[in-house]
Amino acid sequence: MPRRREPQPRRQPPRIPLLLIAGVVVVVALAAFVMWPRAEAEVAADPSAPARLVATNPAVDLGRVPLDVPVEARFALVNTGGHEVRLIGRPTVKTLEGC
Repeated sequence: MPRRREPQPRRQPPRIPLLLIAGVVVVVALAAFVMWPRAEAEVAADPSAPARLVATNPAVDLGRVPLDVPVEARFALVNTGGHEVRLIGRPTVKTLEGC
C-alpha cells in the first residue's frame, strides 16, 4: 500500500514587505498633507477704492534665526482697490529683530 503524505502546513506570506509598503504610504500621505499649498486668505476688493496692496499673510514668523543666517519668506500681494497699482521706485520691506 502506498504511503500517504502528510499535508504540508501552509506558509504565511512574509508580513514585513506589507508593513513596509503601508509605512511608506502613510509617510507620503503625511508629507503631501503638510506640503500641500494652503488656500490664501481671501481679501475683498472694493472697485470704488483707490489702489492698495494688501499682503494675504502680513506677518511671517520664522522662529529664532541667528542674525547672520539668510532666510526667505514668500507671500502674495493683492490689490484691494479698483484701480491699477503702480510701483514707483524700489519697494521697502520692514523687518523687525527680536520680536
